[in-house]
Amino acid sequence: MASKYKWFSFENEKDSAKYNFFCFPHAGAGASLYASWGKIIPDDYSYYPVLYPMRENRRNEEVPSTIQKLAKNIAEENIDLFKSKPSIFFGHCFGALVAYEVSLILKKENCSPVLIVAASSESPRKSDMEISLKNSSIEKIADLFIDIGYMPESSRNNKIYLDFFMPVLKADYTLVEDYIPDPSEKCECPILAVYGNEDEKTRADEVRKWADFTESSFSGKEYRGGHFFVDENNLKNIIEDISGILNADC
Repeated sequence: MASKYKWFSFENEKDSAKYNFFCFPHAGAGASLYASWGKIIPDDYSYYPVLYPMRENRRNEEVPSTIQKLAKNIAEENIDLFKSKPSIFFGHCFGALVAYEVSLILKKENCSPVLIVAASSESPRKSDMEISLKNSSIEKIADLFIDIGYMPESSRNNKIYLDFFMPVLKADYTLVEDYIPDPSEKCECPILAVYGNEDEKTRADEVRKWADFTESSFSGKEYRGGHFFVDENNLKNIIEDISGILNADC
């Protein structure tokens, strides 16, 4: 069944839900990557996987020029939904930055999320990416992400795959490369930062700096795995951590 939303897909809405759970995908990913999570999310959550432009049924739409503009569009075009129930934001890597920026906009509308879960994400800051992707070829970008385990080795010589997927990935990482957070802004909800103990591209000390970007509490937790450590079992454990934080704040 087609989604009734522009910005969400594969949603699982429940009138009786206590919370709305929004999942902000990592760079290059669409909402379909998280479609199966709706079966794991607790019964008292409505689930909304975020669908960015330039992918899936929005593939003909351009990605905004900054993460802040992307976040502004998400927040303003869905303000009634964000106001309808308390929100929990889950963001993976790039998605955590988008979720954070959306939370800053919602703070001004008095409907901040009750929690941000930042997965496999270093804190918001001026990017210090080792390699600029703006002027890199599709092949060079593919080599980079294959080397860090983001893409399978088999994709290296798959021209159809690269032509379809790499422009989206490059667009998202260009946003990260250009991202400059406002140092005077902080979200007002707790932040839970989770990361894999085998993730060579996510530095634990930088993950802990998420504490500097909230006016509320911060907690961090290490899980077994790499950059994409959030499998079904770890998701269940993260949900338990979420419940613990929310219950402690009640």
